[in-house]
Amino acid sequence: MPSKHGKGWRARWTDEHGKRQSESFKYRRHAEQFERTKKAQTEQVHRGLRRAAPVATVDRFVVTRAHLERELACLPAHPSFA
Repeated sequence: MPSKHGKGWRARWTDEHGKRQSESFKYRRHAEQFERTKKAQTEQVHRGLRRAAPVATVDRFVVTRAHLERELACLPAHPSFA
């Protein structure tokens, strides 16, 4: 069931990978319809009637780890490894 979000409505669902998702809509009926559709698609994946969308691992790496790689590249080499 959509929830009130500011002046609009928010549809929330759990995707096929178990991650919580949400999207905002101006009208409640649009949020309800979208939420029902997404929940039905997730159910189809769990039943094996539909393939799961691929996880964007590269995008997730860039968001979560790329800044660490840049920081490590700036550090001087350890004397025992040089």
